[in-house]
Amino acid sequence: MRTPALFLVAATLASAAPSRLTTHELSGFLKVITSSVGEANRGRIDCLDDKVAEELQKNGVALDPAAKVAYADSLVQVRTFESMGKLVVCSDKALLREGATIAVVKEDGKPVIYIHNGNRQKVQEGGITISDTLVTCSADTYQGVLGLGGSAL
Repeated sequence: MRTPALFLVAATLASAAPSRLTTHELSGFLKVITSSVGEANRGRIDCLDDKVAEELQKNGVALDPAAKVAYADSLVQVRTFESMGKLVVCSDKALLREGATIAVVKEDGKPVIYIHNGNRQKVQEGGITISDTLVTCSADTYQGVLGLGGSAL
């Protein structure tokens, strides 16, 4: 009797899990983000993921290890880029707690942007600005300061 109940719970959790953006969708958002972080950083990103990097180049975003914006797809990359003072963008909301500033995820089939307000303040103190437009477009901030729909993490 426990097997059906466990299966139901597992199936419910699996269907509630957010799906990932395609590489093409993600690169489009990364292009917008790199265009929204100040003139000195415009159109440049540090990215170690080969597939995402290839798509970024197709979209006209320059790959630059010295860029102040970085895409991270793992905890190790988030921590590495954060320690370098970069604005870290990821596609996993859980990585916001680990130091990423922006997460672009897919929820209910639609892309959603989340911004971690504490990390945002830290990168701004380091000279990286995030446009007000991007902040306004975000679903919410990690600390719930900017409640534009969704819920705080």
